[in-house]
Amino acid sequence: MLGAVVIAGLIVALVVLIRGGDAADRIDTTASTTVLPSTTSTTTTTTLDPAAAAAAAAAAAAEARQRDFVVQIDGILQQASAGRGRVGPLVAGVQDCSIAPLRAEDEIDTVISNRQSVLTRATSLDAGADPAVSGALTQLRLALQASIDADVAYAAWMKYLYTDYYYTEPVGCPSGAAPTNDDFDDGERASGRASAAKSAFVAAYNPLATKFGLRTWSEGEI
Repeated sequence: MLGAVVIAGLIVALVVLIRGGDAADRIDTTASTTVLPSTTSTTTTTTLDPAAAAAAAAAAAAEARQRDFVVQIDGILQQASAGRGRVGPLVAGVQDCSIAPLRAEDEIDTVISNRQSVLTRATSLDAGADPAVSGALTQLRLALQASIDADVAYAAWMKYLYTDYYYTEPVGCPSGAAPTNDDFDDGERASGRASAAKSAFVAAYNPLATKFGLRTWSEGEI
């Protein structure tokens, strides 16, 4: 009987040891387990809106066309200005008889030739669909054409003085002023139209010139 009890006690002790070892193993395993943080990264991709890209490209192209237009017009104005200042003094000189009409007519013919060349250049320009550009170009063409009309009319008046007045009795300007005729009146009216068109032109053109850092113009310089 005693032997059986001893054997049973040994069996119980052995079971306890085995179970205790298993528990220790489980504790150690649990303690050594480390939970690592997530390393998943988030990538942000920016996609350019095709409509916005197309609009930006169109705006850049329009601005480039504007600048090209302004540069070309500046060159035309430089040419126009070269002969512009001679007409007024010639007309005044013929009026007060300080300049012979034949000489003045020859000089005005040179101015007319210059103006025709300038108008040809302005007419060849394509303003496109830009209202700011087309508006300025229209007024410039009107101004140049009216200036030519005025110069042609003044030249015709000077020719009249040379052929029909200066060398008939009384010779020259006995009253201190040369007479005027319908040609002179036509020149005055055309000059008025030119001034109005020039004023409208500089109002439309100068903001464009300022935008691109180019020279601005006054009515009297064109």
